[in-house]
Order: sequence, then structure tokens, then C-alpha cells
Amino acid sequence: MVEFDSIGELHFSYWTDQLIQEGYIEQVVLQPESYDLSCKVIKPYVKKMKRVSDKTLFQTVYQPHIYTPDVLIIWTKKAKGIFYITIEDTCKVLPHHLFANWQGFENRDVWATTIELKPSFDHQNMTRLASLNIKWVYEKYNHIIEMVKLPAFFKKTFTPDRYLLTDKSYVPRKLKYKPKNFTRFISELQKQTKT
Repeated sequence: MVEFDSIGELHFSYWTDQLIQEGYIEQVVLQPESYDLSCKVIKPYVKKMKRVSDKTLFQTVYQPHIYTPDVLIIWTKKAKGIFYITIEDTCKVLPHHLFANWQGFENRDVWATTIELKPSFDHQNMTRLASLNIKWVYEKYNHIIEMVKLPAFFKKTFTPDRYLLTDKSYVPRKLKYKPKNFTRFISELQKQTKT
């Protein structure tokens, strides 16, 4: 059984699991490879010794800064333009689109979206720190990382069938929005592209 670091990861897995079943996602990786954003900064100093020669020692000024996103989605070709776009695409970014990076994964190149999950209401203001890390990753690695806020993201795309029931007692979940299922979401997208 998969262990999730947060309830958000569990709920997002309902969304990705449904897209795996529908053939839009090839694979999902939790806590993918970390990004080194800054190195450790050390400062040398000389410690005076009484009976032996002086020693050069080091103190840490800054610890290294490493950022690990929450989820990596490996897309199938079928998902392009529906669930993900690339920075090179000429189409307008719609609220349901996620950006994908062309990157190496398991000895091959794939279109993949890297995700940072946050709750729609962040009472500890961790969104601010994540936002800075995301910009730093883009500056250093040229990778776009998407911040996905749940359950607001479900409102923009579709609400996974499993999310409609509570996690433990499996009774209908009380939602503050009118949920749209996967079939309706795809149907509405197809109608939009025809017009």
C-alpha cells in the first residue's frame, strides 16, 4: 500500500488514478527527484593554538537548500492539449491545463508535470515558501513546477469518483461546489474545441 505524506496527496491520487484508468497518465511518482537550489556556504577561520601551530577550521554560514516536489506525472500522448500543454505551445493556457516539461525519466525522455500540492486555504502560509522554491527551480533548471490547490483544482477539471465519498466511512462528501465527473469534463472540452 502506498504511503502518502498528506491528505492532499491522497486526494490527488484519486484524480491521477482515474486518469491512469482512462489512459491519460502512464505513471505517477511521489516525492520525485529533489532539486538542489543552493550549496552549503562555509567560511574558513584560524584557531590560534598555544603549543602547536594554528589550525584552519570551517564554520557553516548557510546550509544547502534542497526542494522536493510532491508528485511527478508521466503523461501519455493522449493527454496533450487536454490535461497538459508545453511552454512552446501556441494555445492559450486554460484553467485546467498543467505545464509539462520534456525531461529524462528512467532512461528515456517523456512529457512530465511536476506538482506541488497545497490546500485551497493554507492557514500556515506555506504557499509563499513553495512559490519561491518553484520560481527558483525554473530559474536554475528551466523546469516549470505546477502548484495545485485542492479541492479547487477538482472544480477546474473534474472531481474524481472516489473523492465524492469520505476517506474512512465512505459516505457522500459535502462539497462547496457542484462536482463535474470525468465524462462530463471531457464532453464539455470536446464541445468547446468544435466551436
